[in-house]
Amino acid sequence: MTFKDIKAGDKITFNSYAGRGLKGPEYKRKTAKVNPLLIFENHVVVNYGTFGQVVDQGNFIKKS
Repeated sequence: MTFKDIKAGDKITFNSYAGRGLKGPEYKRKTAKVNPLLIFENHVVVNYGTFGQVVDQGNFIKKS
């Protein structure tokens, strides 16, 4: 069983930290492809940024 039934190569949309604004932290929606080797029961890692981005229940938006 995998997180949200995500498979290798799926694209997902998630919130990514975009810096600190006047009213606190700001987030932007991003879409990226799931790394096929890093799919777990409670999170996945997507190919975004230099070292990838962890996507879990806290920042997951939808499966594309």
